[in-house]
Parts: sequence; structure tokens; C-alpha cells
Amino acid sequence: MTKLKYPPEIRERAVQLLIESEKDYPSTWAAITAIAPKIGCTPETLRVWYLKHLDQLNPAKVQQISDQEKMKQMEREIKELKRANEILRKAAAFFIQAELDRPHKCWVYTAFIIDVFSRAIVGWKVSTRMNTDMVLDALEQALHDRGMPKNVIHHSDRGV
Repeated sequence: MTKLKYPPEIRERAVQLLIESEKDYPSTWAAITAIAPKIGCTPETLRVWYLKHLDQLNPAKVQQISDQEKMKQMEREIKELKRANEILRKAAAFFIQAELDRPHKCWVYTAFIIDVFSRAIVGWKVSTRMNTDMVLDALEQALHDRGMPKNVIHHSDRGV
């Protein structure tokens, strides 16, 4: 069974008709069952329209719904921030440990080749000297691991 789509004007007019003639019937349901066939909808459909209309008239309920949505959004953000903090805490502990374990206290440079589309590191090289060979080795690793793709563009932000 397909669902009929009623334009908003018909919905509003039906609800207004129900509100105006509600006093002529012993109950709201009696008014709904009498008016729904005249409009061409089921009594349940008209009842749902009427309840939505009443909800829109009650600003406290609208405010309550928006407050609930805000709370859910805030809870999601808090959860995400806690997750990010946990990751950063673990990373900081790793780097602190790496700093303590450095025997020669020299500088170490890293070159990363990142696939911009997938945001994945596809090649890397670590060296105690920042030179062209280090970058070329990282690039060669990325190309080799990807099966020597054709038409690849490389952009360096350091000019090495």
C-alpha cells in the first residue's frame, strides 16, 4: 500500500477544521473520525497531524527537544574529545620514552611520503642527515610498494 502525500496547506486546513468543529462533538476522537473522510484521509493520519500541531504550539516542548538535541551533540563531542585526549596521551608517553632512550642525543630526521587521496603514509625514511637522498629513498619506497604507478605527482613542502 502506497502512502499518500498531502500538501502542507491541506494538512493545516484539516487541522483548523478539526479545531473549529471539535466543540460540536463529544470528544476529539469523534471529531477526527467525522472529519477525516471528508478530507480523504484516515482518522489516524488526521490525529497525527493534530498532535504535531499541538506540539508546535507548546514552546516548552520544542525547547525541550532542542535541549535534548544539544545535550546529545555535546555528549558526542565530549566522547570524541576524550578519545582524542587518550590518543594524545599515549603518543606523548611514546615520545617521552623515545627521548629518554636516545643514546647519542643527536638529531633524527624523518621524510614521509603521503598519499593525499587516502591520507596514508606510503613511504618513509629516517636519517641523521636531512638531505636529498633521504627524501628520494622514501619516494622510491612509496613507488615500489605501490607497484610503480604511472602519472604520479610528487610535491615537497621543504624543497629538499
